[in-house]
Amino acid sequence: MNATYPSTIQRLQAYSDLELPLVLKRLRRLFRIRKDCDGELTHIPISDPTLSQVHTLLRKSYDRPLDARATIPWDLGVHRDRPAKVLSQLWMCGTPFGDSMTERQRIELSWLEIARDVSWLIKLKESTSALYMGYLNQYKRSLPPVVQDYLLVVAKEEIVHALMFKRFMSVAGLPAFTKFPVFGHIAALLPEMHPCVGILGQLIPGWIIHAGAMFATQSAAIDALTREVFNLHHVDKARHLDFSRRMVEDYFSDAPRQERQRVRQMFRQVIKDMLASYRFSSEVARHTSFEFPIDTTKRDLVKAIRESISNTRLDDARFSELMNWLWTMDLI
Repeated sequence: MNATYPSTIQRLQAYSDLELPLVLKRLRRLFRIRKDCDGELTHIPISDPTLSQVHTLLRKSYDRPLDARATIPWDLGVHRDRPAKVLSQLWMCGTPFGDSMTERQRIELSWLEIARDVSWLIKLKESTSALYMGYLNQYKRSLPPVVQDYLLVVAKEEIVHALMFKRFMSVAGLPAFTKFPVFGHIAALLPEMHPCVGILGQLIPGWIIHAGAMFATQSAAIDALTREVFNLHHVDKARHLDFSRRMVEDYFSDAPRQERQRVRQMFRQVIKDMLASYRFSSEVARHTSFEFPIDTTKRDLVKAIRESISNTRLDDARFSELMNWLWTMDLI
């Protein structure tokens, strides 16, 4: 990255030795942050078409509310002898390491890779709910009532999703993945950025994980409960993505040029690192019942897997809509 705009991780490291008030002051200066206080409102650009669509999304949210207990067909049970995702989409597929595994090992790995996705989703959903409730408190007077209502709906639905995925992990007997690289670094910054920038920070990892999981789990060969859990989650998630995209698009259409450049410069590196981390998580080696095919401490091997032809082609297919939107927003 340009030296003028250090990466998010570098920025966090630079802030680690500073007092918190100074950190927040610097962030406010960088990102035009101003909470609603002392009679001063924060400018949050929301176009008339976006307001109209938010009204539509709000009505749709009432049509089919998800109940983590009653809506999900838990009686299907989990069948670990069936794959949790399409085996040709395993992280190491198409590499000598993946080709050396047996069919049984591949199926076991498919469940662990889904466990990684679900672990990330749970962390993200808990973070999103807290972030949006914070926005309702901080920017209430700057947000139209319908946007306030929809933020409240999203916060509620994200908690329901988190509970659903936690129960799924328990029913399937899957381990929780504790590391969420890249997002873990920017999550602490999002509450102190302009709310539309915070929404962008939640949108990108959510879209990546959701698109990857849906692409991998909707085959008839996949465990039925796994397939249905992600399918039911998709109903709500599609609305959330639509809302977030519109808010971000309005922001980039309105924000000052210098501010847009700063945001884009930061997120370009975040997006690149997040996509790389999604293609392979070294933490998976801790959970296999068999000896993992590679030494995950060797960065060159991890890099080779993440940049494999198989993963490159897979990204082109599962992330085509995401990448087109990011290109339109000048974020890649």
